[in-house]
Amino acid sequence: MDAIYVKIFDKDVEGYISKLFSDKVMISAFASNAVTYAVDIDIIYRYSNGTFGPSNYATRASVAKVTVPFIKIYKMNLLLLQFPSQNNHLL
Repeated sequence: MDAIYVKIFDKDVEGYISKLFSDKVMISAFASNAVTYAVDIDIIYRYSNGTFGPSNYATRASVAKVTVPFIKIYKMNLLLLQFPSQNNHLL
């Protein structure tokens, strides 16, 4: 799910590597860079024990916790695009 949100931003995260999770080897290879990027920009969060939990079930609460910040950032980018003279994209 997180990789899809980052893909919507059209952000190139190839090679975006960070050692954030103790369970990072369990994150799918196609999503690893996107997940790290999403954590770094505060769209998603680690569990307090330092894990990401890629094999955990997504609850409604966890989906909402990811979706709400994504929508806010996405709307802000759309707003900034309306003013081309500023051309300041958040992501």
